[in-house]
Amino acid sequence: MCKVSDFELQRRWWTPEGQALAAAFVSNLQRGRKMKEPVGFGLHEGFIDARGLSFRGEATGTGAGPLEAFVVEVRGARLQHVDLSGAELSGLRLFDCSLVDLRLERVRLPDFRVWRSLFERINFEGADLSGAILGPWLNGKGNSYRHVDFSGADLRGILCPAATFTDSVFEGTRLDGVDFQSSSFTRCRFAGELRDVIFWDRGFETGKPDPNPMDDVDFRDATLPWVEFRHLNLDRVWLPDGPEHVVLKPYREVLTCAANKLPVEDRAGHALISHRRRWWGPKQRVGVIHEEQLAESADPARLRQILEDCSRQALDHD
Repeated sequence: MCKVSDFELQRRWWTPEGQALAAAFVSNLQRGRKMKEPVGFGLHEGFIDARGLSFRGEATGTGAGPLEAFVVEVRGARLQHVDLSGAELSGLRLFDCSLVDLRLERVRLPDFRVWRSLFERINFEGADLSGAILGPWLNGKGNSYRHVDFSGADLRGILCPAATFTDSVFEGTRLDGVDFQSSSFTRCRFAGELRDVIFWDRGFETGKPDPNPMDDVDFRDATLPWVEFRHLNLDRVWLPDGPEHVVLKPYREVLTCAANKLPVEDRAGHALISHRRRWWGPKQRVGVIHEEQLAESADPARLRQILEDCSRQALDHD
């Protein structure tokens, strides 16, 4: 069977019938009404077929989409069993909503913002969420993501200081530069490259009271160049041990040993170790450092050897 392209799915909404269906979909969503089969193109694999829906019209006047670009504010809605794959939902704002059993593969969400909402059993595979506000804290509550698949999604530039992620997957997800602050992770899996990502026990003044448990979080299939774990013990985390990483165990003892053995003139190496010691967890026993970080040293090979020697010596005396 020939796969229908996202462009072909979007074109369905450009006809008079499609425009009416799009307007009804948005109206029902804003009123918090339950979606029914007529608000879409029937069913697709058991889901309401809203694939390719667009909130953004085109300025050309030819082949224009069903709705001009505008902000869609939705409060208290429950959206369930809907397939929005390939959709472009510009300017969407969600407050106190529940999104359950949705297909959002390859969805584009420009200027997306969400508060105090639940996402459960959602497939965001290949979605573009770059720059979205996914994890704010408002009036004592944040957003919760349960059984959410972010595989291949673009999450670069998101703001996510106080979300809760449970049983979720980040495989090949673009997370460059994301600072998760007080966001918490339980039974989550990361795979592929994570670059310039920061995980904390708790961030600064985010409002979220409970710390990040980092409980049963799997990084074994990930690479971690310039990834930081701040004040986390990592005792319930699976870390990668590939050749590009140096596993430091026992962590605190290894860093202290390396600081004493590293030549004074290697200022960059000492700065790297000092930075790691500043943020180590209060009872942290294991950590990992990527070879790209070692490259900051005046002699990366020597620093790596010192870290590995210190680790062996500490384990021998443990």
